[in-house]
Amino acid sequence: MFLHAVTFVSLLHVVKPLDCCGPTLTEPLRDVTGPATPGVQVSSQLFGNVSGQPVFRFTIKTKDISVQVMNYGAYLTSITVPDKQGRSKDVLLGHDTLKEYVDNPQYFGATIGRVANRIANSSFTLDGKVYKLNPSGSRAHYTIKGGVKGWDKCVWKASTRADGVTFSLLSPDGDEIFRGAGQALLQNETENENSKNVKECVENIKNAHECVGNAMLIISTVPGTTAKVEGTPYDFCTPRLLKDVLPKVDYDTDLLVSKCHTTPNQMVRVAEAEHTISGRTFELYSDQPGIQLFTANNLPDPSSKKTPVVGKGGVHYEKHGAFCIISQIITTHFTM
Repeated sequence: MFLHAVTFVSLLHVVKPLDCCGPTLTEPLRDVTGPATPGVQVSSQLFGNVSGQPVFRFTIKTKDISVQVMNYGAYLTSITVPDKQGRSKDVLLGHDTLKEYVDNPQYFGATIGRVANRIANSSFTLDGKVYKLNPSGSRAHYTIKGGVKGWDKCVWKASTRADGVTFSLLSPDGDEIFRGAGQALLQNETENENSKNVKECVENIKNAHECVGNAMLIISTVPGTTAKVEGTPYDFCTPRLLKDVLPKVDYDTDLLVSKCHTTPNQMVRVAEAEHTISGRTFELYSDQPGIQLFTANNLPDPSSKKTPVVGKGGVHYEKHGAFCIISQIITTHFTM
C-alpha cells in the first residue's frame, strides 16, 4: 500500500498584492540558520523548468530516511523509509519527471491552496457580496483544490536550512477570484530519527498528510448533517484492516474527530496506521476538527480497460492502491 500524499493550505492573512509565483530563481536560496542538525543532510538538484522558471528537487536525508520535495507546487515527491528488516522503500505515489507532474496532474504530493478540498456552488460571500469562483474538477458546481490554477501549479520560492527546506508563496488579491492577498510558508523538516516531520507555518493554515484513522466519532453524510459511524464501514474508532472493506466501499468521506481540542491551535493525535507486513507505522497530528479519508478511487480499476496511470519506475497505479487522510474543516464550508 502506498501513500497518496496531498498537502492542503487554507486562508491566509491579508498583505499587499504581489506576484503569485514570485520572481524567477536561478538557484535555490540558501538560508542555513542556527547550528547544523547532527545526522541531517540537505541537498538540491535542478529538476527542470516550468514557464522559464527553474524547478529544484531537494533531498532531506538522515541515516534511516530520505524525503524529497520540489518547489513546483511545493510537491512532496518521495518518502523513503525502512521496514522492520531495514530494507528501504519509497512509499509515496508520484512521477519520475517534472513533465509528468505538469502534464498529468494527479495531485500526488501536491500543496493545495488557497482553499483545501472543495467549495460548494463555486461561490462565497464577503461583506454581503457574493463572489463567483472558477468551477474546477469533474463537478461543475464545485471549486476544488484552489481553482483552475491553484498553488500546486505555481513555482514557489525555496530556501534551504540546516535541517530542511522552506517554501514560500505570495498570492495576489484576485488570484482565482479570491479576495485579499495571501502569503504561505511551508517548512519541510526531517528529524534524525525514524520519523518525518512537516511543519506548515502560516496563519489559519490547514495541513494534511497521509494515514488511516482510528479516532473518529461521526461522519458527515449530507451537507450540514452528521451520523454515528458505529456499525458502519466508516467506523475507525477501533483499528480495522482497509483491505477488508475496500472492495465494498470507496472512501471519500468526511469524518469528525472525536478527540476535543481543548485550546486553540492544539495539536492532537487524530489518526494512526500500521502496515503489519513491513512494520511501518504512521501517526497524524492535527488542530483541525475533521479529516477526510480517501482511498485513490479515481485511479483506474485493474479490471477496466481504462488507460493506466503510470508512476515511478513505470509502475501502474491502480484503484485502492493508495490512501491519504486530509485534516481540515468540514468540506464545502468556507468563511471569510
